[in-house]
Amino acid sequence: MRKRRAIVFDDDTAILTMLTDFFSHRGYEVFAFHDPSIICPLQARIAFDCGKLAPCADIMLTDFHMPRMTGLDLLHQQTIRGCGMDIRNKAIISGFIKQEDKDRALRMGYTMFPKPFPLTMLMAWLDHCEQRMDLGQPLACRRRETRMADSHGKMYTLHHRDDILTGAVVNRSESGLCMRLHKPLAQEQRLIVRADASDEQSAVVRWVKRTTDGAYLAGLHFCK
Repeated sequence: MRKRRAIVFDDDTAILTMLTDFFSHRGYEVFAFHDPSIICPLQARIAFDCGKLAPCADIMLTDFHMPRMTGLDLLHQQTIRGCGMDIRNKAIISGFIKQEDKDRALRMGYTMFPKPFPLTMLMAWLDHCEQRMDLGQPLACRRRETRMADSHGKMYTLHHRDDILTGAVVNRSESGLCMRLHKPLAQEQRLIVRADASDEQSAVVRWVKRTTDGAYLAGLHFCK
């Protein structure tokens, strides 16, 4: 029997942390993202290898109002791309949403939660969702390693150059970072990543992806 898995999207770090803690305490493996431009973590190479024929997670919860993309658009794009999750196990949270968007979400089969919402409301929904979960069925995607959402900016410098550029960390793990940048980097390019004067690590660029708003996502692997 495997653990239940939840994927959470919210650009508010405090809410993302709260939801991560909530699902973790309930026994879930949690993957948290604050950047909706990823569209779908299954296909972004940031966290998953996706088979698409089976679900990547048991539960997905997303904020509605996020930069560059609404939570409703995020879930709709996943459906178009062949997401294998049960649509009844996907939910949208929002402090304010137009009635037409709310009606559209409900017609598509998503659950809506107001923000703020009592955790008892979320627990009641999960009770129903968990009855539909088959923990004997493996998930379609393979987790490479544990990553945590992170919204702190990181300074980085190029080797053999004096350029000092700033990137925003999307998520991190023991072996590297996913960063959001405004300038492209080259694959296999070597960088020095600095959080402050006492925290410096060498890294190599493993992959680069352009986002829909013209920015870039880059996967950095720490060099030992």
